[in-house]
Amino acid sequence: MKGNHKQIITTLTAAISSIKAASNIAKMIKDGTSMLEKAELNSQIVEIMCSLSDARTALADANDLVREKENKIQELSEKLSFKGRLVHHMEAYYEVDSEGKPTGAPYCMSCWESKKLAVHLYHVRVFGFCPNCKNKYQHSKAHVID
Repeated sequence: MKGNHKQIITTLTAAISSIKAASNIAKMIKDGTSMLEKAELNSQIVEIMCSLSDARTALADANDLVREKENKIQELSEKLSFKGRLVHHMEAYYEVDSEGKPTGAPYCMSCWESKKLAVHLYHVRVFGFCPNCKNKYQHSKAHVID
């Protein structure tokens, strides 16, 4: 995450530098129009256009990085919220109801505790089966709670 933060600052600094360069050239043209020959004036205008184009690109890159960070923050917030809604019960994890009691279909205890993956168990006969890690749980210890 810190690398992205530094990248955003670097990108914004580049954009600001490009805008300053364009501004300085525009000021020079404004202040010295009578002294500049037409060829030099055209050259300065091209430099302004290049600087502004660089600034636009740098700002677009920074905007993309900010959006990525916002998406990551949203994703982490959702994961944190979900984590707070799970409770360990017998040999599985369950979402909690409004009273804080386990409810619904069980999640694999192994996947949740090792990787924070919420994987529902499939029930086959007397076992709950995790499609991710392949662990088996006794149905009586990892079943749907209504």
